[in-house]
Amino acid sequence: MNSCLDEIRSFLQDQFSFEADQEIDNTPLIQIINSVEIIDLILFLEENFNIKIDDDEIDPTDFENIIAVSNFVRRRLACA
Repeated sequence: MNSCLDEIRSFLQDQFSFEADQEIDNTPLIQIINSVEIIDLILFLEENFNIKIDDDEIDPTDFENIIAVSNFVRRRLACA
């Protein structure tokens, strides 16, 4: 399993009350969380994965869905 993806999924399920069996990996994040909650997600990513995400590094395509977020984090970790 992809632990990065699992951790992000768990965070979203815990914070935003999704059912554990609800398929949300490919669901557009805009349908799951609002713009304020995306900040919570970014803070979670920074703290949990020990990465820094500057405002100018945020590309909307990296936050289209949970899989895109996971791929973004894995790319950032590979560069660290």
